[in-house]
Formats: sequence, structure tokens, C-alpha cells
Amino acid sequence: MNEKPLILIVDDEAGLRFLLQNRLEKKGFKVDFATDGANAWSKLSQGLQPDMVVSDMKMPGMDGVELLRQVRTTSARKNLPFLFMTGFPEKRAEDEAKDLGCVEIFIKPFSYNSLVSRIERYFSEANAAQKPQGA
Repeated sequence: MNEKPLILIVDDEAGLRFLLQNRLEKKGFKVDFATDGANAWSKLSQGLQPDMVVSDMKMPGMDGVELLRQVRTTSARKNLPFLFMTGFPEKRAEDEAKDLGCVEIFIKPFSYNSLVSRIERYFSEANAAQKPQGA
């Protein structure tokens, strides 16, 4: 992936979106954001092509797990990677997110550096997997 990865941040807390956007842009990522799952689904349905979704699990309206379920069942991008954040861990929701293939779940409060490092590691591993062996 030669182009900067685009991360879609989905969270109803403006402060968290801003802080995460700032950290990711400093690391060279492009960032777009949505205020909830329905807003994110609308953007995805209208053609936004993020390389990863970083979403809160609990939001008013469509939550993050419902967004992931929508993407997995009705989207052309069924393998779009999701990373979740939550301040209200619920085993059932976490299990469903994992069953649907989320990359990782971060429990708030978390270190922004550890979240950004996990995103960087994901793309580093994805790039390494795409390189032909012996290259």
C-alpha cells in the first residue's frame, strides 16, 4: 500500500474523534470521521473507501457492532478491518464483534499511543503479507 491508509473514525464523542484524528494524521494516516454507525454506514454506502474503521462500540442509534454486521452482510467490502473502542465492555457484544472478525477491542480509558501503534502494526503486517516471498 503506497498511498497513506484512510481510517474512518466512528464515535459520538467529538473530543475523542479530534484527539485520535490528530494522532493518526501525525503518523501519516488520512482520516475521515462519522458521528455514529448510521452516519458511517451512509458514508460507506455513498462510496467512501476507508482502509480501516476505528469505531466506538456503544453509540446512540446504530452502534459499532451493528455497523460491522451491516458491512459484513451487505457490503462489497466484507473484509474491511474494524478496530473497536468501548467504555462499557459487554461480553456478548465483544464476542459478536470478534466472531465478525474485528481486529481488536480497546477498553477505555486506553493509551492513544497503544491504539495508534496497533493500527500501524496492522498495516505493517498487511503490507508484509502482500509482498511476494523472496522479494
